[in-house]
Amino acid sequence: MNHKRLCILFAVINSIIFANHECCDYKNCKGYQTKTTYKQSEFNHGNDNYKIIVNAIDKYNEFHISHSLNISYEVYKNGQLINSNVKGDNKIKGNCDSINGGEYSIELISENEYIGWIIYSPNYCGATSHADWATIIIPSKKYDNYSKSKVTIWNDVIRYYPTEKGLDFYYYKQDWGQGGTWSSIYVPYKLSYDKNKNIIYNQNIEIEDIQYLNKYFLSLFMAGFNSMNKELMQYALDYHYDDSDEHLRWYESFFGSRHRDHTSIIDYEKKDLRLHDCSRLAIQNIINK
Repeated sequence: MNHKRLCILFAVINSIIFANHECCDYKNCKGYQTKTTYKQSEFNHGNDNYKIIVNAIDKYNEFHISHSLNISYEVYKNGQLINSNVKGDNKIKGNCDSINGGEYSIELISENEYIGWIIYSPNYCGATSHADWATIIIPSKKYDNYSKSKVTIWNDVIRYYPTEKGLDFYYYKQDWGQGGTWSSIYVPYKLSYDKNKNIIYNQNIEIEDIQYLNKYFLSLFMAGFNSMNKELMQYALDYHYDDSDEHLRWYESFFGSRHRDHTSIIDYEKKDLRLHDCSRLAIQNIINK
């Protein structure tokens, strides 16, 4: 058998092993193992004590670094278990083929004083992209319940800022557009917390949010497109469009004009945007429609 055939055979065997999640070091093979961990965090607010207890079961293969992480949590007020005021269970599941795929953390949320938590844990891990879960949990300071919201985030952690009503949370999602990973971008999203109603809800990105965001043309433009906010799209074009060759190639790859000949597709309802021409004038014409 020649060298080429040996390489092919090794690649095939290696692929089968990884597909079946089996151990290929037979002398030291332990197969899948399970690790159980426990974490807790607590704070005082006024005369009340709030505590979160997080339990995690990580099923992993030591050789392949393949993790299946299952998290559950419980929230207590003055030692008494309290329930969520929104539908959904208290479980977080992740599958991450990474050496850090079994790790998670609890971050306290502070608005002059502590008011809740964010649990960060792996969502998925790929060869060119990975994402985490961010689960926001805020106990009511008036009632015996808590509000929660679980979102998928790419690139960095959730950032939050105080408002008159409570807090605004900002995070990013990866958008591959028409060009794949090379020209993908991070688009900002927003959650708002109303401390009087003790609810967390989705909000569109507006012009006044830009001070808290990365100021890149495609990111701001797509945030405006996704919410049909032409004011934000116009702001992105006026202040952050860059017609240098380097940036224009990126725009053309993201919108698909470098990969195929096609007419432009502009569908706000399906959030589908494919452009034949990425010039400033062409994008201005899209905004004007």
